[in-house]
Amino acid sequence: MICVIATSLVAVGSGACSLLFATDKDQCATDGDCAARGAGFESLRCSADSVCVSTNVTDAATESADSAIDPLACANLPAPSPDPSKQLAMTMRYTDFSTGAAPMNTVVRLCAATDPNCDNARATLEGDGPGDAGPEAGSGWIKTRADGTVAAKVELGFEGFFEARAVQYPNTYRSTSPALRNPTNEFEQLLLRPAEIKFLANEALSKPGAYESDGHGLVFVFARDCNQQPIPGASFTTSATDPLLQLFYIINSAPSITDTKSDSLGRGGFINVPPGIHTFNAFIGDGDQKKRIGSGRVLVRAGAATTIAVAPSR
Repeated sequence: MICVIATSLVAVGSGACSLLFATDKDQCATDGDCAARGAGFESLRCSADSVCVSTNVTDAATESADSAIDPLACANLPAPSPDPSKQLAMTMRYTDFSTGAAPMNTVVRLCAATDPNCDNARATLEGDGPGDAGPEAGSGWIKTRADGTVAAKVELGFEGFFEARAVQYPNTYRSTSPALRNPTNEFEQLLLRPAEIKFLANEALSKPGAYESDGHGLVFVFARDCNQQPIPGASFTTSATDPLLQLFYIINSAPSITDTKSDSLGRGGFINVPPGIHTFNAFIGDGDQKKRIGSGRVLVRAGAATTIAVAPSR
């Protein structure tokens, strides 16, 4: 059970920066083709070999841009300013952890990060028609499709979160930060039942009743590079403080509170996070070589499961 949680819970999105592309004769025909590949390619030009290269690389000694781009380089890019005139596509696919199938009777809404109570849910979210999460849950709910997906159009620079609800799951939040810049953005999220979360927490802390959900939340944190690939050997910290707060890493498909960094898949989290807006930081390296990858801020709610992917940032 833990193996599946550890390997599948990560929400996968399209890169906040440029994707890596295989070098071939179709990589580009003009300099504009390079710029169209996204952030990180704007300053590259199309060589005589139809490869996007740095402007200081000669045609006689070209080097593929795919191998030259630092997977952490997008930390130097400024966050895109929100621009409603430029619309991006985004999709979310939910999967029930117990069954491995699309969730039943689940409703979702999409909210801006500046709207924590989702008083103004995004009306562009589409699924299997309008949904109802109950009289106290507010509006903007959409039923998931038969395949567990919902989709929306958002502006360039959008930052927000998906909220999912169903009687069989605790409220589940997935942050979409950092600010979106890619034309297409895809996310995936497992929905865990209370018994599964309890099992994960008890396994991590090696004691029963480890997760006190009445006044705390559970946060999964994943370190991802500019291409949304896992960052090996990542370590995490948070601004949250609580006597019951506990950091864990997923090591070889099992939670650990004794390891000090992640395995090659860059996964970890915090049990018993107090409610509130907290910062989650990711690092690589040790001692004097320790380097900050980036940070992300997310609102943690009591009794809820929250996922945030930390990408390279200043």
